[in-house]
Amino acid sequence: MSEQFDSVSQDSKNLALIGYVLTLFFSFIPALVLYFVKQDDRFVFAHAKELLNFAINFFVYFFIATILMAVVIGLLLMPVIWVLSLIALIKGGLAANKGEQIQLPFVLVRLIK
Repeated sequence: MSEQFDSVSQDSKNLALIGYVLTLFFSFIPALVLYFVKQDDRFVFAHAKELLNFAINFFVYFFIATILMAVVIGLLLMPVIWVLSLIALIKGGLAANKGEQIQLPFVLVRLIK
């Protein structure tokens, strides 16, 4: 589900894009900062919520893969999960740069609405 925002400033697009890039390196921290600091900016706030949902879901995926390492399946799942997270973050970053709102793929449970 993509939604086009009416007038999104370039600063808002850049902040949302930076959120996606930093999430790759710092997990949920950039999304949490954007969520609390930019509540007045509807576009950035929407992307921050999506990033938080993404981070929570992928934390669970990595946790399950870590447990499954005991039976070797986790060793195969870790790189797959990492590549899927990279794909989702790139897709979200591109949408943010275009001024669109997107629901990231591979996010099965949306806890933050």
